Amino acid sequence: AAIAFVTRLFAAVGDESDFPALRAGLHHGSVVERGGRLFGSALNLAARVAAQARGGQVVATEGVATIARQKCPEVVPLGSFTLRNVRDPVELFSLNWTTPRGDEVIDPVCRMRVVPDRAPGRLRYKENDYWFCSLDCVAKFAAEPQPYTRKEEQ
Repeated sequence: AAIAFVTRLFAAVGDESDFPALRAGLHHGSVVERGGRLFGSALNLAARVAAQARGGQVVATEGVATIARQKCPEVVPLGSFTLRNVRDPVELFSLNWTTPRGDEVIDPVCRMRVVPDRAPGRLRYKENDYWFCSLDCVAKFAAEPQPYTRKEEQ
């Protein structure tokens, strides 16, 4: 149900121009409800997973990724992450079923959607052009491009 909801949500805002790129984290587990509020380690882990996602990205734990492989065109392993207040490292996966519209690209730093004709900044790095939503993102990329580029460019 969560995968279907996130898919619909991303699709719904995908047609909205200048809408910030969404990000989401998915995990499955038990929670406890007290006084209308939810508690539990699964909720804590879901929040930590969501914090790892960039704009336009859905990140999931292994259990969700296993189910997502039936519905999502591409499930990409991201590796093992040490998350705050989580004892053991957690394997995370990117669920990739959305792509930018034809007139948009994704800022490699903050993962916001950018229309190249209106982008405040553009840099060329190793034969590839990158567009940015702000000069702050341009500066971060220029200072250290490796974290924001594809592995084949590094």
